[in-house]
Amino acid sequence: MFKKIIACSFLCFLIMPTFVFAQEADPEITGTSEIMTREMGQPCPPDADNWCASNDCEESDIASGTGKLWFCDCNTDSDCEEKVGSTGYSCVDGGAGAAHNVDYCQKEHEAPLYFVTDASIALGKQEQEMRGGDTQGVVGGLAESAKKQAVQIKPPIMAVALPGLAKWEEFSATAGQTLNIPYIADYIIALYKYGLVIASILAVLALMIGGILYMIAGANSGSVGQAKKIMTGAISGLLLLLGSYLILLLLNPNLVKLSELQIDTIAGAKLPDESMIFPGGSTATGESIEALIGPYTGTPCSKEGAYATAKKLDGLNICVGPNHCAWTASRFLIYIQCIDAAKLATGGNSGNTTQLAVMLEKAGWITEKIHDYKEQDLPVGLLSSLYHVGVSLGNGKQFQSAGMPNMFVNLNKRLQQANPGAPECSRLNDETLGKQDGCNLCAKIPSQSPSTPNFRGKSHNGNQTWVLDEQLSWWYATEWKVIIHPPPAKRGNLITKVPCNTSMGNQILSEAFCTALKAAQK
Repeated sequence: MFKKIIACSFLCFLIMPTFVFAQEADPEITGTSEIMTREMGQPCPPDADNWCASNDCEESDIASGTGKLWFCDCNTDSDCEEKVGSTGYSCVDGGAGAAHNVDYCQKEHEAPLYFVTDASIALGKQEQEMRGGDTQGVVGGLAESAKKQAVQIKPPIMAVALPGLAKWEEFSATAGQTLNIPYIADYIIALYKYGLVIASILAVLALMIGGILYMIAGANSGSVGQAKKIMTGAISGLLLLLGSYLILLLLNPNLVKLSELQIDTIAGAKLPDESMIFPGGSTATGESIEALIGPYTGTPCSKEGAYATAKKLDGLNICVGPNHCAWTASRFLIYIQCIDAAKLATGGNSGNTTQLAVMLEKAGWITEKIHDYKEQDLPVGLLSSLYHVGVSLGNGKQFQSAGMPNMFVNLNKRLQQANPGAPECSRLNDETLGKQDGCNLCAKIPSQSPSTPNFRGKSHNGNQTWVLDEQLSWWYATEWKVIIHPPPAKRGNLITKVPCNTSMGNQILSEAFCTALKAAQK
């Protein structure tokens, strides 16, 4: 039994050297080359193309400090199409004026999409100031910023401490660097050394036991042979154990090297506010959509035109008072030329969701159950749950005026990025809140701002914001009941008209709309 214990101990520690006698190393940080991926419209150092996702950094005509500001811009047509999310855009060489000599995106018959805005200019000047005012300050400013973002790396606390384990010190690390982490390598080295000491002690004990047995064996040849085997095994095992490192080193030096873990860290980059890519930026105001983003130049009532319009409006960070979903949807549909304003009469002005739906049906639009369509196949039109409406943009996307908590969290986050320290715009709307000072930055339609009494108290007292939803999965499954859209109908001539009692009196409406209306009234 004793021989088996000794043999097993030697076998285990003969294998251990494959984990290495590596050189102990202090923790260190090795810097790597910093390549940024800034979006179009963000500032960049002079000629620093590798800082831009588009691989193009261009000098503007905006003087600042001792030189001019540089900005990331488009390099190819695909850069524009990827940024806007639509086809047909071209990257155009920038000239004087609104482009500031920086390339911009242009689609035929539509307003150009400039990248340099007040927000991006302010960001460029701010980064220069971090370096003292010169145009190279963008680099220096971010370097200073990276120093401020350094974090302390604390070593792990071992549950089982080993004698001879290297003492690990706390060190600092910054984003964009490669960290060499020695903890696992050091622990395996210490474990091997500790095992080597234990094995050596066992080998010495085996030699002592073998020597004692040899001395007391006398003329007993069996006992003498037993003692010799124990001593021979102990010496052979000890020689192999101590010589295993040299043997492995001669066979392959990599067998006796245990490398430290190398972990690459990623430098963070501030994402641009979406409004930076649209004409007028986030400062546009007006009483109509055309006043906010210019005249509509797309194909009437098309999915592409509807989405492009929603994208521009979403980038303006607009807030309005309560109960503006019908008011917003009617103006959106008029703007993209789905319907003439005269055909809506008062339906687009009252803020009444049912009245708007009835007016659209009377204008020849068709109401169908929302689930008659797959989500991605929905046409451009009015989405309705009877007490709330939005606009289907096609391709499973929607635009609406709504006041859900997460929408205001995102709105205030974007407002804070452009205006640090500004008060938040509250979802709550009450006459006691006065002028709603926190909403001044997003009240781009003065007559419908949260501080006005329009539609207040009709059904909800929560402010709303204009939102583009890239997916309407939850709304499709839970909220929307019908879609009202220009002809033709998906079901052809199966659209049945029936007498229906509404808030506007008895009306001849589609069976789908009347059924949904009666269900809502229950």
